[in-house]
Amino acid sequence: VGRQSLVDDIAAPCDGKSGNGMLLSSYQGEVQFMPADRLNITLSPDALLACDVIFVCTKSAQTEEAAEIISRCAGPKAVIVSFQNGTANPQVLRNSAKPTQQVLAGMVSFNVVWSKGAAFHMSIDGELFVEDLLGVSDPIVEALHQAGFCVEARSDMMEVLYGKLAVNMINAINALSGIPAVPMLNERNYRLAWAACVDEALEVYRKSGIKPVNSKAPVAALPYILRLPNWVFWSVAKQLASMDESLKLSMLQDMERGRPAEIDFIN
Repeated sequence: VGRQSLVDDIAAPCDGKSGNGMLLSSYQGEVQFMPADRLNITLSPDALLACDVIFVCTKSAQTEEAAEIISRCAGPKAVIVSFQNGTANPQVLRNSAKPTQQVLAGMVSFNVVWSKGAAFHMSIDGELFVEDLLGVSDPIVEALHQAGFCVEARSDMMEVLYGKLAVNMINAINALSGIPAVPMLNERNYRLAWAACVDEALEVYRKSGIKPVNSKAPVAALPYILRLPNWVFWSVAKQLASMDESLKLSMLQDMERGRPAEIDFIN
């Protein structure tokens, strides 16, 4: 279930497309064209009734609206997974869900750049995380594995979300810089600003008894890594993540598209 803007973008041309559809690519150089007749996209939320599992991928400001639509249109036994930024969205969805519906927290650790013509580029490596709930999450994890995703079920999803929230301190800095993330990170002053934001987040976590989890490196180590000289920083960064020059974080993409930023939810 998508918006009219996505439908229009699928019909728009871009380099690499041979007709209407989506162009999918990654930092590894893989490119795949998905023609429109292979895509099942609708503007009607009534389609949710036939869905056993619903992935919520809206911006955080639209979660309450999405929750109301799901409660009204989805089946009574639907499983809802929040693949969104921030930490509050799973509970917002639970507040509106039917008693027989299950809501799981989820997290996307990689980045996708959406360009005109429905071109979607995975610009950094990463995996999916899904809240581990016996008998509920296993089929979802298996289906995502079959689709080619790296995915892990976690019993500590709130700690994982808080880890992502600390890393997401970079979003506002990237948006203010107005440039892709790789050249931004090459400027140490931007990294120092990010490190200061993470320091503040970690202090709030410490006083609140929150222990954030990150799959690639301890969150507490991030400010130290960011403050390293350029040549040392990039030596460490390349061990933690594979990325390309197109990496552009979601808040900057929102601002370029004229959308409201998620500043109130991830900073």
